[in-house]
Formats: sequence, C-alpha cells, structure tokens
Amino acid sequence: MIKPLCLTMLVAYFLTACATAGRDSVPLSQAEEVGFSQQEIIDFGQMVNLTYDQFHRYSSDFSPPAPDTFVAGYRATQNLHSQDKPSDSKREFYGYLARSNADPQHLIIAVRGTSDAAEWLDDVKFDKVPFSHNAKHGRVELGFKQVFDRFAISDFGSRHDVSLDEYLAALEDVSMITVVGHSLGSSLATLMAFDFSVKGYADEIRILTFASPRTGDHHFSAAFVAQVPNSLRVVNEPDLVPRVPPRLFKFRHVWHELKIDSRLHSRVKRSVTCFHSLSTYLYVLTRSQHASQFEPTAECLAL
Repeated sequence: MIKPLCLTMLVAYFLTACATAGRDSVPLSQAEEVGFSQQEIIDFGQMVNLTYDQFHRYSSDFSPPAPDTFVAGYRATQNLHSQDKPSDSKREFYGYLARSNADPQHLIIAVRGTSDAAEWLDDVKFDKVPFSHNAKHGRVELGFKQVFDRFAISDFGSRHDVSLDEYLAALEDVSMITVVGHSLGSSLATLMAFDFSVKGYADEIRILTFASPRTGDHHFSAAFVAQVPNSLRVVNEPDLVPRVPPRLFKFRHVWHELKIDSRLHSRVKRSVTCFHSLSTYLYVLTRSQHASQFEPTAECLAL
C-alpha cells in the first residue's frame, strides 16, 4: 500500500508541472514591473521568516509579545491568528501586521506556513469550496478557506481580538496593503489579497508569495489575475509544494511567477524539506544579487 505522502509526491512529480510559464514568468531583474523591488522581495521574505521564529518561540501562544527585532524600515503592530480546523477551538499564531516607517499608510501582512514540506504534503486536501457567493470568484481549496475565514487580529500579548474583516473595514489610514506568505501562508495570502481587493480595503493591493501551493480553480485564478495585477509568486524549481494540489484536480496557479533553482547552489542540501525552506529561498535570491546575507538553515547546509 502506498503511503499518503508517497502518493502525493508521485502525483506531484508525474501529473503536474511546477507552475505557469511564458508571459506569466518574470526574471528577478524585472520584478519591479509587477510591483516589487528586489529589496522589497528580500525584506518581505525576511518578515515571513520572523513569523516562524515567533511561532517556534511561543508555540502555545496565539498572541505572543512583539518581536524582539524586526526588519529595518518597518515596525510590527499586531498579531494575526486563526484556527486550523473549524472543530478545534484552539487558536494558532499565523503572523503579524506591520507598517512602513517611510510610508505609514502602507500596511504589510506577513503569514507563516509550514516549514516541513513532508508534513504539509501529507495533510493537504483536494476538496474545493466556493470562495464567495459570487460564482465568478470560483472555488478554492477547503483547508485554506477554513483558516482564512477565521483570521483575527489582536494587539501583542492581548487575548482580545477582532476579525480581520472588522479590523480592516475600520481603518482609515491605509492606502496600500501588501500581503506576503510562505507555503500554506502563501495560499492564505492569496485569498487575503483577492478578498481585500474585491472589498476595496486600499487603493493598491499587492501580494508576494514564496513556495505557494495552487489555491483555487481556473475561475478563481482568472478572477484573481483581473483583480490583483501586482502579484509575484517565487518558486524554487525542485520544491514539491508549488506542484500541489495537482492540475489533475483542476487547480491553477495565479500569476506572475519568478523561478529560482537551489540545485545550482552547492551549499544547499538536496531534500524535500530543504527545497521548500524559506531560508533556502532567501539564500538563493540574495546569492542572485552576488551578496548573500542569508544562509540555509543548519539542517539544509550541505557539508
């Protein structure tokens, strides 16, 4: 009998391509054409990396204290949390909100995923549900939607929260929202960006993702592309997670795609987990600029 993880890997390898190509692909040097400078890609990726640090440090606390350190030029403002399953009342820390010091009306939402690709691939669902009551918005993966629907915001260390919708609807000092995520967090960020744009929460909505799974069907993908033009999806070629859920199950990626390949870098270990690690992504991206400020994690550093 084939184990679930092995079956998922077989489906990923043989039934689907990694992502879109052609006019939907952009090189790092042209990322600004779809809304992101090279420095922003690194800064926002680093923000998501910090969400993992917080999650591992305060694993049982859905609303931990503010991060001890943060990305230069930005300040963290609130926690983001949700429930993994509707039947489970336990809330989990998923990330935080931040503001740009240079432009205080720029709100950033950083969303963690899972750092263990093998665990994620074993748990992924292929069921789809409507994104909204509007049929033109298409259908999205069930598990992503369940977490997204239960997002709430709280001040650092506080147990009092409001829904993400309530929080954003009450804001009057936001002109731009950038949503950034990794792995599962990428699909959650995709749902956020589309929802925020449809509801008009800011004049400009942008999204940057790393190692994103496919989030919805072709109707959702088409609606997303029309609604959120400033979208960039960074994909490491050998990473399995961007290959699921498979196209066989009528899931499609959103554009635009920026491809990297960690196999070209001898310092990165070749494994399912290391191909998916956000630290690997950031290492390769900064190496592309010939001055890496990141290293692969200790587990992914090739000897």
